Amino acid sequence: MDPRVVDMIRRLNNDFYFRCAPSFSATRQAPWEGWRACVPHLEAACRPSGAAAAGGAPAQGARPRLEVLDVACGNGRFEAFLPAALPGADVRMLGADGCAELLPTARPPQAAFARFDALDALVRGEPWGRALVPTGASFDAAVCFGFFHHIPSRRLRERALRELVDAVRPGGVAIVSLWCFLEDARLARKAEASHAAALAQLEGSVALAAQLEPGDRFLGWQDEPGLWRWCHSFDDAQADELAASVCDAASEEARFRSDGKTGRLNLYLIFRKH
Repeated sequence: MDPRVVDMIRRLNNDFYFRCAPSFSATRQAPWEGWRACVPHLEAACRPSGAAAAGGAPAQGARPRLEVLDVACGNGRFEAFLPAALPGADVRMLGADGCAELLPTARPPQAAFARFDALDALVRGEPWGRALVPTGASFDAAVCFGFFHHIPSRRLRERALRELVDAVRPGGVAIVSLWCFLEDARLARKAEASHAAALAQLEGSVALAAQLEPGDRFLGWQDEPGLWRWCHSFDDAQADELAASVCDAASEEARFRSDGKTGRLNLYLIFRKH
């Protein structure tokens, strides 16, 4: 994909979330069903706290610790969900998102938040973990929900998964969700209509349509004219290619479908780092 198209997509999506943060966040309040199936894998990534971590006996009442990086955390729903889903663990979370207007104002005590444009960092070759934690500390888990469909090109998506895996310690987990909206008949019909309208408006000096990959679509929002965001719809073959790109560093531990009315709208991939 032409770098000019990648930059256009990045700016288009950033503008969409800046303009629509309140209405988007208002429709994104409940936890995803798929997160519940991720909890056992995250629990298994916990490590002993206190003296046990140094090889001694665990302190009385010490809880296992889980440090999580959440890239593209949006309004912090996962930060509210996970500590409640793992009451026996000391969960500490760093949520990062490029849209300051989406980041939550009421913040759970176990979470910190940072403004971070993950796609811009990918394009510039800046490692995610090092940018967010300059000391180079690694996490027990790194998750990315609802963002991979905003990463243009297979090459950058593979780099993004590598960044997630690189951010965790050996034995830690990396989890991504992949949106499969073109497999939903209703969403596919809406996507085709909005895509045609967007191309008619956005096609300019760059032959935009020729630069897009299979599954790329421009989507609208709440029937507002001229308001677009670029998204990619995944299929199982693309998920296989993505998983294969990190097989030297991590093993695919689980894969499942969840979410939406059909229970199949998102495809989750869970990796355990070697």
